[in-house]
Amino acid sequence: MSEPNKPRLPVPSLVKEENHPIDVDGVTYDVLVGKPDGLPPNAPVVIILHGHGGSGHGMAQWTGFDALAAEHKFITVCPSAQEGWWHDAEPGPMQERDMKFFGKLFDAIPSYGGDPKRVYVCGHSNGGGMTYMLGGRYSERIAAVMGAGASTGELDFSLNYYEVPKPKRPISCMLVNGMKDDIHGYNMETFTVSLPDAAAWWARQIGATQDEHKDMGNGLVDYTHYIGPQKQEVILMGYRPMGHDWPSHMDQTSGLQANELIWQFFERHPLP
Repeated sequence: MSEPNKPRLPVPSLVKEENHPIDVDGVTYDVLVGKPDGLPPNAPVVIILHGHGGSGHGMAQWTGFDALAAEHKFITVCPSAQEGWWHDAEPGPMQERDMKFFGKLFDAIPSYGGDPKRVYVCGHSNGGGMTYMLGGRYSERIAAVMGAGASTGELDFSLNYYEVPKPKRPISCMLVNGMKDDIHGYNMETFTVSLPDAAAWWARQIGATQDEHKDMGNGLVDYTHYIGPQKQEVILMGYRPMGHDWPSHMDQTSGLQANELIWQFFERHPLP
């Protein structure tokens, strides 16, 4: 239940992308795999999920993760959902087909030259909702997750409430939302779980207590940090002036390097 992503930037990607389609029950999912020059063997992998009405084409550029991948030498994987949206909030055959697709995608990671112990998932809007769903469903195959413009748990199109499955292992989670987001409101509890409540839910899954709460980013970002007994983390960043957007688009205003913070978070949390 999310609006389409903003139009993709018409600029060439800084990673070389090739389509590696995956078939599931007679349906083909396009998967753009991007590799920067100088990629080492057994490289980290970041899966980037688009929002409602979008596709994997241009997601690496729109998020700025193509430049991040070129700098830090990781593989970008940008799949396209069927009919433009992921079935994160609609239990049933279509959701199960999406889940089977992601299972096959994780199986394919070594064939892309990726390290199965360093597979990270992030997404925006509907893609953020699916990111959280995958973090619960596939916690043994995903090292850490990050969502923007999304929440953990919401109403589906039939106004039935759904929850993310509890992960089988403690998994680190980063949640980044705009406080002016009118799709997934930061404190809205009518159609989605508020972001503070969502972060607290993930913190409970890792047995964490709140470690820090402060303002950062020129006073424009409300930052909450939880840490668990096994050093897993939950990070919540609320951008006061941001709407339904990706955090790096606010870097000039906040003075932060949001994508760099996301990558540092991922790097701290490979699978055991």
